[in-house]
Amino acid sequence: MSKSRIDYIWSSTEIVSYFTNCEVLDVDPSLSDHSLVTFSVENFLDIRNKKRNIPSKKIYDYDKMT
Repeated sequence: MSKSRIDYIWSSTEIVSYFTNCEVLDVDPSLSDHSLVTFSVENFLDIRNKKRNIPSKKIYDYDKMT
């Protein structure tokens, strides 16, 4: 079985504000030349307090139009 490692982590600036407990851990150099990154993501799906920009819709009642 082969293993895979992530070399980069890309993220939007919005979600980065929810990263907590970020830590870079050293790995035994005989095992890898990479470092281990750990972090927690807190409440990034919580949108209750965010207002969404939903465009208003016009509804036409064609029966009342002349």
